[in-house]
Amino acid sequence: MSQIGYLFIVPLYKIASNAFYLYRTCQMIDDYNYWLAYGDNYVELFERKRIFEKILSKADVNDKFLPITQPTGYGQLASFKSSVIAQFPSNLEAYAHITLKMLLEAKGIFKERILETFNPIYWIELAIFLPKHTLMYLGIKPDNVILKLLQLVWFILAGAYSLLLVLYPDAFRLLIERLPSSFR
Repeated sequence: MSQIGYLFIVPLYKIASNAFYLYRTCQMIDDYNYWLAYGDNYVELFERKRIFEKILSKADVNDKFLPITQPTGYGQLASFKSSVIAQFPSNLEAYAHITLKMLLEAKGIFKERILETFNPIYWIELAIFLPKHTLMYLGIKPDNVILKLLQLVWFILAGAYSLLLVLYPDAFRLLIERLPSSFR
């Protein structure tokens, strides 16, 4: 495979994985709507609860919580917040409405990710903010000082590299050619 062919591996993976999750999301929406309408396939839907959780996790859709108040007996009430994901599948109107909203949100996110694969601005921003995306992937919050410091170092190194590449193009070419042989 040529070196240019390797450039297409990441976008093809991005398209394939998001298309797969988009298909699974559409399938889950159809199955959930069918269950709400007819109530036939509860066991099959319950068996796919883990898939439901995975779809929402891959789409970065946050769990929603509903305030619930239930009588516990002797005039006592229990008040708590109930997770929509933990209650899946539920045919209660409040849960069903929010569950469908969450699935539709995931569907939109997967569609957006497929389309952004073809957007050159997305790839440019990804290269410019590579440390930020990498550390956010690792779970570090974007307002972290370390992240901002690494992003600044990235800007300085990329700027210096670009400037030196313009000023000394032959020197960099020779350095890059000789670099692998110096590690042998």
